[in-house]
Amino acid sequence: VRAVRAGARRTHGGGGALRQEELGQRAGQRSHRSPPSSSATPAAATSDERESPTATAAAADVGQGQAGGYPPSADGAADVVRRLARRREASASRAAPTTSRCAAVVLGGGVANPTTYPLTAYRAKPAVPLGANYRLIDVPISNCINSGINKVFVLTQFNSLSLNRHLSRAYPQGAFGGTSALSVDVLAASQTPGNMDWTEGSADAVRSHMQELTSDVVPHERADDYLILAGEHLYRMDYGDLLDRHHATGADITISSVPVATDNPALLGVDGSGLGVLRLDADGRVRAFVEKPSRAEVDAMVAEGAREHTHGTPEKPLIANMGVYIFSRRALEELLLGSTPEPMMDFGRDVLPYAVRAGYRVYASVFHGYWRDISTLRAFHETNLELAQNPAPFSLHDRDLPMYTVSRNLPPTKVVGTCALDQVLMGEGCFITDANISNSVLGNGSIIRAGCTIENTYMMGADPSEYAEDYVHLGDGSGSQLPRVRLPNANGSGARSGVQTPNLPITWEVDNRAAAQAAAARAARTPVGIGENSVVRNAIIDRNSHIGANCRLVNAEGVVEANREGDGFVISSGIITVLKNAVLPDGTCI
Repeated sequence: VRAVRAGARRTHGGGGALRQEELGQRAGQRSHRSPPSSSATPAAATSDERESPTATAAAADVGQGQAGGYPPSADGAADVVRRLARRREASASRAAPTTSRCAAVVLGGGVANPTTYPLTAYRAKPAVPLGANYRLIDVPISNCINSGINKVFVLTQFNSLSLNRHLSRAYPQGAFGGTSALSVDVLAASQTPGNMDWTEGSADAVRSHMQELTSDVVPHERADDYLILAGEHLYRMDYGDLLDRHHATGADITISSVPVATDNPALLGVDGSGLGVLRLDADGRVRAFVEKPSRAEVDAMVAEGAREHTHGTPEKPLIANMGVYIFSRRALEELLLGSTPEPMMDFGRDVLPYAVRAGYRVYASVFHGYWRDISTLRAFHETNLELAQNPAPFSLHDRDLPMYTVSRNLPPTKVVGTCALDQVLMGEGCFITDANISNSVLGNGSIIRAGCTIENTYMMGADPSEYAEDYVHLGDGSGSQLPRVRLPNANGSGARSGVQTPNLPITWEVDNRAAAQAAAARAARTPVGIGENSVVRNAIIDRNSHIGANCRLVNAEGVVEANREGDGFVISSGIITVLKNAVLPDGTCI
């Protein structure tokens, strides 16, 4: 179907108008899917593996539109688009709502997460920037919008200020008017007469808000299904297909899962907190659920899967939990509010293993697309740099299934002088002057001055209040007299020479800390961004950082872990991370 649309755009000017008309109809019809017949045979194949009748008919239309097959003529392609739109319109008129009776619940982060520190020192993990323009929370919400799920709840507790601001600006009530009735509601952790404690896990967070979640989330309607989503993954999924699978199998719970290799670093908690592994029967029903398995359990499940039915591949024989669940209303209320022999605090650790043992109909839907769990600093760094590749394993340029975020109204990015840019993903409002940048991501408002070399780096940028065009050319850093900062030698010896760099405040409230750092930066004449002739490799530079001239952030000594918050940076997994609002004076050497 995409090939047909592309042919229409290339060969006929009217095709673009038809495409816009078709997309508008699609947006209004996504929430009116026809639920599958209850007699449908359960299958583990994903929607990508099943042949769509509409796509099949459209392919037949291509042949009718042009005797020579593909590519179709202008008239043939336009005719295919018309027929496709009519077919969808007819289908929608017969359909009963499916996604319209589903409410999405996004887990917004409940506790401090050391695996992504210091990025989560002053923000919740879903609020961490992603791919130059976005934040992690934009991924599940965009998937909901593109799937026709218009009622979204975001549960928050830890460091939620930045997340709440982003949600209110990106998804205000009525922002997606017309065919969309999108509503994104923030449910903050709170004490109630029946519960005076803070939440202690993903399931506990949902239970604490069951009164709000089970009320009339859609006017005059109550949700039949609840889609539980994590806010720290990168993927693109049509949740409507997952709902279709949920209804076709008559499941109480459906787990979206992904094949993984036995040496996946996230599997055993080497890179992250560990993944849950599922054992499925031939119909895709979950017969065992092991959260954070040991190596012995992994080997046993691989051997058992080889003897029985497996839904994986030879290279990826295990089926892992993606953290995307659909619960029927009855199952969710029974498991979270009913009497169970053990506390139901976490979905992966408690709820799902118990549901399988207790005989609930728990099915899996195996997802074969791109999926990345961004649960560690290393995974965050690698995932963002992958987005700058060409071709990228995950595209942010999908016009049919776009990613949504805040409309910032920033000026265009400006690149002046002799610059060499190779595989660079760049946001709005950046200033780049005479720089060499490769395999890097530059967030909104990034400023890189003349003579800089940036490699394998994610620079998150700066807030608009931090810079102006004339400010970019001031502050050459020559007034900064603060000394260089050196790491100890590999054997732990070797003290810093000269006067010690003042320990800048890092434990204040967000606004006070930012003001103090900005004042220190002005006093040292170290402007926001990266100063002249600096070299940065294999690093993450958080927002509003001030890096002076002639700095070298390269981790030349190969330090794996170092906590130097007082100097404005830490090293984790060998990756240098410059703290938010930090000031690194001229000549800093890491």
